[in-house]
Amino acid sequence: MVGRGKVLVTIQFLSLAGLVLIPFSRPRSLFTEAVGSILILFALLILLIAARDLRPALTIMPEPKIGAPFITKGIYKIIRHPMYLGVILIGVGITLMKVSLIGLFFTAILVIDLKIKHKYEDRLLLEKWPQAKEYQEAVGALFPKIW
Repeated sequence: MVGRGKVLVTIQFLSLAGLVLIPFSRPRSLFTEAVGSILILFALLILLIAARDLRPALTIMPEPKIGAPFITKGIYKIIRHPMYLGVILIGVGITLMKVSLIGLFFTAILVIDLKIKHKYEDRLLLEKWPQAKEYQEAVGALFPKIW
């Protein structure tokens, strides 16, 4: 039987593959391509920082890595799921670059999938670490809590 985490990761990669494989629109917009490119570069920066900070617990699966510590340092002080934010920004960036209705569809699927994935991961973290409750209340999932 395929686990829930594997299904969520598969949907995530299929959505990204769909975005990459759709053709660019004609005529192309320099503005949307520039904004999309900037979003993708920003997303890659977020992903690199998040991977560095999560290093001992890094896994693509939502299930916590066995023996890994609970990470709340670095970028994880301000966002609980920066990698998911980075992936969403890549999806939005590609959609802007390609200006496509099918791109909007794949991006919507990606956002919904990552929303489900982060809620599932949060639940698993709560089961494993008691301090996760306070952390989840204090730190925003995909965006910093401002108030």
